[in-house]
Amino acid sequence: MTGPRQPPGAPYTALRLTTAPGTPTEGWCAACKANSRLSGALLLLAPGGVSTIGTYSWCDICEDPADQRGRDRG
Repeated sequence: MTGPRQPPGAPYTALRLTTAPGTPTEGWCAACKANSRLSGALLLLAPGGVSTIGTYSWCDICEDPADQRGRDRG
């Protein structure tokens, strides 16, 4: 298998990539109407540097795995 920057016939070189969540910030959750949402950048750590590849968000109230009441709503 060859990559875009690898010459044809060269041995395959494994590339180490790591994803990491960036520093979360607090925000407003429109679903539960509370200031309980955390969001931040999803970072890709590669040998060439750090890239933002997306975002993540989580609400402490809406997405609590111990509280199953909100999951029964249609």
